[in-house]
Amino acid sequence: MLAILICCGRDNPLDSTPPDTPIPVRTTDSGGGLPIDPNIFPIYNETYGGGISLDVDSKLWVWSATLTMQELSSGAPEGSKMQEVTEGNVGWCGFGIVPWNGANTTKDMNAFASGYLHLSVKSSVEATIEVGLESMTGPVQKWIFLNTKGFASDGAWHNISIPITDFTAGGVVLTEISQYVMFRVAPSVNGRIFYLDNIYWTKN
Repeated sequence: MLAILICCGRDNPLDSTPPDTPIPVRTTDSGGGLPIDPNIFPIYNETYGGGISLDVDSKLWVWSATLTMQELSSGAPEGSKMQEVTEGNVGWCGFGIVPWNGANTTKDMNAFASGYLHLSVKSSVEATIEVGLESMTGPVQKWIFLNTKGFASDGAWHNISIPITDFTAGGVVLTEISQYVMFRVAPSVNGRIFYLDNIYWTKN
């Protein structure tokens, strides 16, 4: 079973402070009965198993309570669930999903060096969403504006595929990934909403 959790209390993506008590958002079947494809590493996906197991080997951090998230059960482009993200009143917002073994750890994702990070995103109001990856030493982060990859705030779903080389070109080391995916908006606007679904890595 895959439990997606929101953990508030981390000031920023570089802070290793342990999370506060997690708030359960969803439980769904991630592995039992779902096909496992060695070429696909699902992060938030209802088609394939074999990826992360949140609150077992990974955590979802909401940075400094800068946003809220809730799962919706209609309108998803993949499966039946999607995440609604509402920006807070701090002036910026973000969250990330980290490997976890009781503390921040890393995952060797080098097998995906020639692959892609895939995600689906929708908003009618927020145009400046960024997605990023992080590796531990440094740490090193590489951020990419989704509107440079085909996203537009037109109220439609956009399926985005970003070459992993776009992140490694910015110094991210795949053998020590410390954030599987990160999202941020800066500056953010209180109450603005965007939607996310179908987040996964592929080898090609």
